[in-house]
Amino acid sequence: MAKLEEIETEEHQKAMIISKRKRTKKKYTIIIPTYNERLNIALVIYLVFKYLQCAPFSLLLSFFFNPELGQRCSGTAYYHGLKHASGDFIIIMDADLSHHVSKILAKLHQ
Repeated sequence: MAKLEEIETEEHQKAMIISKRKRTKKKYTIIIPTYNERLNIALVIYLVFKYLQCAPFSLLLSFFFNPELGQRCSGTAYYHGLKHASGDFIIIMDADLSHHVSKILAKLHQ
């Protein structure tokens, strides 16, 4: 019969191995600057979740419009997205589906 200490030690070692595996997984941040693309954004988000379900990631939607200037400011959207991004890799995609989501995210699995 195994001692309680041996069982706890074995369980602790297993937990540490699992924890280490989780820490070694690459983390991704996907930035999607968008302006007036409400029809596409749901599809883009769906595709991101579909093709990146096996990796930890965060998704940042960065809306670019400056009401004070009354104009679109895409540079500001990129800047704020990058400022708040974290992770090992940062991916910037357009919300107008000009980037093929499956091809970009498939490269990450290689």
